[in-house]
Amino acid sequence: MSTKIEQVNLERQIHGMNRTYNGFELPPYQKPAYAYTSVQIDNGVAYVSGSVPKTGDVDLHPGKLGADVTLEQAQEAARLALMNSLASLDAAIGTLDAVRKVLKMTVFVASAPGFNLQPKVADAASELLRKVFGERGAHARSAVGVAELPRNSCVEIELTVAVAQKHFVEVDGRDAECGVRVSRF
Repeated sequence: MSTKIEQVNLERQIHGMNRTYNGFELPPYQKPAYAYTSVQIDNGVAYVSGSVPKTGDVDLHPGKLGADVTLEQAQEAARLALMNSLASLDAAIGTLDAVRKVLKMTVFVASAPGFNLQPKVADAASELLRKVFGERGAHARSAVGVAELPRNSCVEIELTVAVAQKHFVEVDGRDAECGVRVSRF
């Protein structure tokens, strides 16, 4: 049985309607693979769970920086992980027009011993956020080197975003079909 989000993605493909925002094409929403919600919204702040650089079941540039993955490959992966995060956020709030401000981005980089260019990997996603949202995309950031990431991903990105509350419907509890939880206001 397909979910509401999968049905919308299928309809967009059939009718040639790609979801875009400010000229940037969003990938299809990918529901959580494990026991968590992809977006949690409380008091106008959306917490977007970590997204990895995958399309369907295909991981882009798996491995560790400084061993298996080049800086350029990791930057490409960071941009895809960011777009996956934005697709989750778009699915949760219905439109990225509801984004008031990107507050913080955390970028986790799977790093081999001695690799210390995590900020350069994160810069690729930071620059893309600024292109997508303009000044609303300016944000605080952490770039952290880690030993391992899920699915052997080279990068994972989390977002914290201020959103306009008028854009989403009040939901009690978890919507299992789209992986979003919205608290009462």
